[in-house]
Amino acid sequence: MSDRRPIDLDGSDAFFEYVIDLRRIASFDPNNVSRDENANSDFSTMATSSDSNGESTLGSNDDSEQPDYGAALEALDRNAILWLEYGAPILTLPDDLIPDDVTTMTRRGALAAGAAGIATAAGVGTVGAQEANDGSALNFDVDVTPNPRAAAGLSIAEAGVEGSALEYVDDNGDEVSLSAVGGRIEERPTEGDPHNPISFSANELTAPEFEAFPRGETYDESGDGDAETDVSALDATHWSTTAAEASVSNYTPASGGKGINFSTSGVASGSEAGIRFEDVETSSGELRKWLQVGMTVVSNAGTMEFRVEDATGSTTTVVVGGSSPDWDPATGEPSVFQVQLGDVASSIDTIAALEVVAVDGDAEADIFALNLDRESAWTFGEREVTNSDDELETEQIEEPTGSISITSTETIGEEFSDGMIDGLSVDAEITAGGGPASDIEYELTEPGNPAYDQRLTMIASIEIPTAFALSYESLSLEVENRLPDQYSTVEVGDGYADPQGLDDYSDLSLSDVTTDVDGVEEGSAATVMSDPSVGNYAVVYIEADVTQGQLEEIESGAVVGWLGGSGGSGGGMWSFLSGPRAIIGGAVVGAVGYISSKAGLISSLLGR
Repeated sequence: MSDRRPIDLDGSDAFFEYVIDLRRIASFDPNNVSRDENANSDFSTMATSSDSNGESTLGSNDDSEQPDYGAALEALDRNAILWLEYGAPILTLPDDLIPDDVTTMTRRGALAAGAAGIATAAGVGTVGAQEANDGSALNFDVDVTPNPRAAAGLSIAEAGVEGSALEYVDDNGDEVSLSAVGGRIEERPTEGDPHNPISFSANELTAPEFEAFPRGETYDESGDGDAETDVSALDATHWSTTAAEASVSNYTPASGGKGINFSTSGVASGSEAGIRFEDVETSSGELRKWLQVGMTVVSNAGTMEFRVEDATGSTTTVVVGGSSPDWDPATGEPSVFQVQLGDVASSIDTIAALEVVAVDGDAEADIFALNLDRESAWTFGEREVTNSDDELETEQIEEPTGSISITSTETIGEEFSDGMIDGLSVDAEITAGGGPASDIEYELTEPGNPAYDQRLTMIASIEIPTAFALSYESLSLEVENRLPDQYSTVEVGDGYADPQGLDDYSDLSLSDVTTDVDGVEEGSAATVMSDPSVGNYAVVYIEADVTQGQLEEIESGAVVGWLGGSGGSGGGMWSFLSGPRAIIGGAVVGAVGYISSKAGLISSLLGR
């Protein structure tokens, strides 16, 4: 190519020669260019080289049926890109390019009216209709881009505390994340309100920490003479009864881990019966130790007592239930109690035994966590609350009852980092914009309303995965009203085995929900389908007229470096040259000869 650069052009004839060279580049070898990975190692050199006579050495391929204009655009030098990006906004079309039958036009209208003749003269041509683009050019972080979603409360079996709250095991046994199909934690529904989208119950947590007491104690489980099995206070084997009315047995909590059931039958007023654990011996730091209990009270006719006994027989007692309890958990709710022994014992010289006793009546409890040798509290995460000044603040959860709702699994204490939660509940949504770009197609055409510049037609396929480890509660399909009074059509359907494209639209069975979307306030979401089928794709089809400014925001996801383009063929900086706006782009670049007289202003914009 010759040495001319758009920033230095001094006449439209020179510009046309420049465009003709670009066209020759496009025709040279259209298969030699990848928009995603740039030109091959030879192409960029070819794009700017010339022979000793100043003529292009690229050659031409006159037999090419369809020049690759994308390749030509890739070949534009840096100055051209700067010029088009910064020069275009200040262009004014010369009077001799405005059709005679037009008397009053906006700048945009004048550019569009003159574009066809200019672009044809330049050898570029116009684009009357655009092929469908995938969603990679769309920016779903801006408020105007339609982003339909499937909203649900998820229940995930065997969710790791340390991993993402959206990870689960699929039916092939592989660890996957819902984020791969566009899943994310639900965004805050109402600004200023507490947002705790992750929930679980303490008895759903399988954690070595719950079973570790007493640390360092082993026993001969197999009977071979070797004590090589860890003792756990959550194994009924290691407990004895203090009266005939008491019993202890193993039970399996919701987590699937270890637990013991304590129960009595026939304990009258004025009497007691309990169970005793003696495989513990602590001789230092006793006042720093914590009594930590997780249990679900099944019944408690009198009171229950946890008694920590030292070597002298003295006890430190925590009373559960009754008229003056230290701990009064709700019946049937998994609850956690924690207290440092120094706060409830005046003196204790050792820890030699632990008893659980029913007093003045029968009791039954399922114990899923028990510890007596830690020197710090368990933490089950942080939650947002509203303080007395109606401000949001976070608080740490140490003694939960029932469901625990927290901001994130990342706030759960490190002591549970190797734990699993069987039944983690997540307020989640699967967004079209967060899924694969290939599951979205859009195109731009003439607007239905002349007050707007383009019609955006978009079809989004939202995958709703299925797995044994994944279940949904109150699943629904939602469309947020991001373009109030601009929707021409919003339609939805579900049960599709594969993503659907714009070419498939005429064959789809969709329901019109336009009035539902228009009927909610801007920024609010309309529920357009309840219980879409799981294991398939839900489809949302949208037609909306948009302004040029909105479209630039919507397509701003395509800009990557100098050459734009993140995969969608109609977005970003080049969209006015290659999409339905090519008619305007043709006018912009065709007016270079005229604008060269403004080189000083453009150069100042570019800092030259």
